[in-house]
Amino acid sequence: VFLEALQKISDSEMMPKGFLVIAVNSKEIIGYEEELKSVIEAAKSLDFRFSAHSFDPNIDSSEKLKGLGFTYVRIARRVLESAMASQSANASFIRMASDFDEKGLVSIVNHVTNKEQAQFCLDLAMPYYIDGAKGSLLTEEEFITYLNFKK
Repeated sequence: VFLEALQKISDSEMMPKGFLVIAVNSKEIIGYEEELKSVIEAAKSLDFRFSAHSFDPNIDSSEKLKGLGFTYVRIARRVLESAMASQSANASFIRMASDFDEKGLVSIVNHVTNKEQAQFCLDLAMPYYIDGAKGSLLTEEEFITYLNFKK
């Protein structure tokens, strides 16, 4: 049923090809990896991309996500906050971001809430989502330009 719905969306003239990114909570894929891999492969043939939502390095691995066919990894804000709070966590965060780049995964930080967090992401050349309640730190055009650059 899910793939049929994606096919209808893909056939629609209303949705530009390659713009729909489907987010999957990375904690909820545990135990369903094989089924998800086949769904992602089929959906990619329709020009959809997938994002692992709320990535936590204590639970997930970049190797697993790349093997499943994800394009984007949305890192939980608390992981960013931890990285900004201590030197060792900061070094781990930078290694994690580099690992994503090496595997061709685009890492994005979820719900950045202040300029210090935004600057930290920019210093690492990482895009980020804005907490809607806090106002815009990155324009939609800048965000889309970055994603297109990373394709």
